[in-house]
Amino acid sequence: GAVIFFDWHFRCKGNADTLHNSVPSSSFSFSVLFAWLIPVGIALYFIQAIGITPWIFPLPCWIVCGVLYILFNRKSLVA
Repeated sequence: GAVIFFDWHFRCKGNADTLHNSVPSSSFSFSVLFAWLIPVGIALYFIQAIGITPWIFPLPCWIVCGVLYILFNRKSLVA
């Protein structure tokens, strides 16, 4: 959800038609994979190893996932 929102808000400037009509160059994106794995992996560590309750993590993970996605795709956002 964060990737879709951040892509829509920052790349398409809030224009849903532009996002809907865009065709990705590939069906797989490493930037999406790593933007998801990093915050979720850290959250799972805190939940499993340290014992923090899981209800704390969805919103921070969502935000960090979106920010990492923007950082990983910085070059394509400039164009």
